Amino acid sequence: FLYLGTNWLMETVCLIHSKGDPKWIQSVPIGERSPWVEAFRGYNLLKDKEGPRFITSHLPVQLFPRSFFKSKAKMIYLIRNPRDVLVSGYFFWRSAKLVKKPQSLEQYFEWFVQGNVVFGSWFDHTRGWMSMRDKENFLILSYEEMKW
Repeated sequence: FLYLGTNWLMETVCLIHSKGDPKWIQSVPIGERSPWVEAFRGYNLLKDKEGPRFITSHLPVQLFPRSFFKSKAKMIYLIRNPRDVLVSGYFFWRSAKLVKKPQSLEQYFEWFVQGNVVFGSWFDHTRGWMSMRDKENFLILSYEEMKW
């Protein structure tokens, strides 16, 4: 889902991967280090890459291929307080150019609760991924935990 701190998490993961050496992070854009699988450019970067790779996504669990869950891939699912997701989303979409803008926070709240926002219902999205919580290769991390 959007506005969770995904880029912050990916920068942290990339730093861990590079054993704290920031050269890779400073020289390779985040979109190339960890492409968004749902973006056309990201998909093209990933399909030709071999070996271990980082994949970033906001997709709901039901849009991931079942084969992904049978693989040895490790996944981190980042969650955030829905109130913060709502407020961040409201301010982002108020400034966006290509989508219908909410006229007020109250209107955006209604859209959010009804699932009428990009990627649908936060509640369904979170519930879907939470069904994976008992998997050995699945870590749930919260934005609030990352702040500590």
